[in-house]
Amino acid sequence: MDAFERLVTAALGGGAPSSHAATPVHVESVPQSRRGDVRATVDGRSRPADLAAAAAGAGIAERWEVDGSWLYLRLPVASMVDAAAAAVLEDGDRYGAGACSVPAAVELRFSDPNLNKPLHLGHLRNNFLGMALSGLYADAGAAVRRVTVHSDWGRHVAQTVVAYRRFGRGTPDDAGIKGDHFVGRLYTRFHAHCDPALHSEADDVLRRMHEGDPETCREAARLTRWCEAGIAQTYERIGSTFDEAYRESDFVGAGIDIVRAAHDAGLFRARADGAVVATVERDGDDAEVVLLRPDGTPVFFVATLGIDHARYVKGASVVQVGGAEWRRGLSDYVQLLERLQAPWLASWRGVYYGMVELPEGRMQSRAGRFVDADALLADLAAHLRREGRLAGAPEDHAVAALKLYVLRVPRRLPLAYDRDELLRFSATGYRRVAAVADWAAGRGPDRADGAATSSPTTARRVAVLLNSFPAVLQKATERDEPATVAQYVLELARWADALRVNGAAPDRLRRAIGTVLGRCEAVLNLRVPVEHAVAVAS
Repeated sequence: MDAFERLVTAALGGGAPSSHAATPVHVESVPQSRRGDVRATVDGRSRPADLAAAAAGAGIAERWEVDGSWLYLRLPVASMVDAAAAAVLEDGDRYGAGACSVPAAVELRFSDPNLNKPLHLGHLRNNFLGMALSGLYADAGAAVRRVTVHSDWGRHVAQTVVAYRRFGRGTPDDAGIKGDHFVGRLYTRFHAHCDPALHSEADDVLRRMHEGDPETCREAARLTRWCEAGIAQTYERIGSTFDEAYRESDFVGAGIDIVRAAHDAGLFRARADGAVVATVERDGDDAEVVLLRPDGTPVFFVATLGIDHARYVKGASVVQVGGAEWRRGLSDYVQLLERLQAPWLASWRGVYYGMVELPEGRMQSRAGRFVDADALLADLAAHLRREGRLAGAPEDHAVAALKLYVLRVPRRLPLAYDRDELLRFSATGYRRVAAVADWAAGRGPDRADGAATSSPTTARRVAVLLNSFPAVLQKATERDEPATVAQYVLELARWADALRVNGAAPDRLRRAIGTVLGRCEAVLNLRVPVEHAVAVAS
C-alpha cells in the first residue's frame, strides 16, 4: 500500500456506512487518471456518496467524482506532499526496496569482451545494462554475483598474433597508448589487408594454440593480457565491477572434453571431413552447428560449455546479457544444453538488447567503423569542460550523462547514436538531473518546512512521482528494464527543477526528492556528482 492509499484508507476506514463496518475500504492510487489521485470502494457494494461524505468530513479531498461503485478523489496538494515526503524519509535508502520477488541468488553475466580490441559503444550499453540489472536485483533482495567472460581464445586472437608478427613492434607503453587500443589497431590492420596468406597463417596459429605450442601460446597471452589491462582501465572509468572474470583459454579444454564425450554417446556426430557437429532447429528447419572444426579446433560455444559447467551453482538463477544479434546463437546453444541435459539450463535465461546504429550504418569493428568507448567519454568530457556549465569533474559528469543517455532507451530497441543528440542531452536532460541532485543534497535556496508551495501543480506532480517510485522499481525489475528507472529520473528531475528554480519546495519535500534520486542513482550505478553547486542557473 503506497502513501496515498494509506492516507485515504486511514481517513475512510471509520467513515464507511455502518452496513459495511466490518468490510475494509479498498483504496488504490490511479496516477494516470484525470478523475483523481486515488479511488475507493467498499467491496464493490458501497454507495460512493457515503464514501464521499466520509472523505469530506475527513478533509482529504479537494473534489470527487463517481464512476459506478468507485469514488475518485482529488487530494489536497499539501496532504499529498506531506504523505509522500513522510513515506520516503521514513524508509530512507530502503524506500521502495523489496517491492518485487526475485530469486535468492542471481549470477549475472555481462560485458564479455573479445580481447583483441577496445570496448566500443555497444560494449558500454552491455555494461550499463548489466550493472543496472545488478542494482535492480540486489535492491529487490537477491544476492547478485557479477561475472564476465574474456574471450582470449579463437580465430580473432590468432589474427591479432599474425598482425603483430607482420606489422607490430614494442609494447603499448612504448607506443604510449592503452593496451586495448594497441591490440585493436593490429586487428583492424589485419582486416585492412585482404590477403589470403594472412588468413592462412592465422589458421596455422590457431592450430598451434590448440596443440599447446608454448611459443604461440605465449604470443597470444601477451597480446590478450595487454588488451585485458586496457579494458580493466575502462571498467574502472565507467564503474563496472565483477566478482570474477573468466578467460576462455582456461576452459576450452574442458569444453572439448564435454563435446567429445557427447559425440561418443551419440549426441553429436562427425562429418565426413572430421568436424564434430550438432543438428538444431531454426525456423522449423534443421540446421547444422559446428562445434569442432575438421582440424579439431573448437568454436566459441565449446569454451562457453566448459565455463558454464565449471561455474554452475545449484539454486542460482543465471542471467546472461547479450545483444539481439546473438539471440539465434544462444537459441542454438540452449538446444545443445537440452541435448546434454545440462543441469544449469532450467535456471538460465537471456536478457537481450538492441544493437547500436550509427548514421552511416551498423558498427563494424573489423572495418574500424565503431564508436570507441574511451574516445567517446573523452570527447564528451572535453565538451562539458568547454561549456563550463557544470562544476565538478567533467570526466565524472561525462560518464553519468552517457549512462543516462544510453539507459533511457528501452533495451529491446536499437540505440541510435548521434553525437549532436548526445551533446544536446548532456546540456538539457542530464544537466537538469545534476542541478536537482545538487539542490536536493542541500545546496541552494530553502523554504521553511511546511511552507505553502507557490507551484501547486508542480508540487502535486512531484508528490505523485515520489509516491509511485516503489511501483517503478517493481516494474523495472519484473521486466528487466532499467529504462523504466532512467526515464523516471528524467521525469522527476523535470518537475523538481521547476520547484528548484522557483524556490517553492518545503525542506522535507526537497530531502525526499534527494533521497529518491539517490535511490535511482544507486540502482542504475549512475553516480551524479553533487560536490559543488551547478555553476550557471537554468
